[in-house]
Amino acid sequence: MLENDDMTGFAPEVAKLIAAFALAAQHIGMDEDVVHRFFQTALENYEQGYASVPSVRHDA
Repeated sequence: MLENDDMTGFAPEVAKLIAAFALAAQHIGMDEDVVHRFFQTALENYEQGYASVPSVRHDA
């Protein structure tokens, strides 16, 4: 399990991934309203536990 960072509430790896998606959206010129709605919906899903999925090994 990843440990959460005290500042963001996310594990450092997760925070980096969020930042990477935000930069990618900016680089391809996505509409800021669409990006905001996407991340807001993703955050709501995460907070409600919809994003928690059991780990599955693919090499087994």
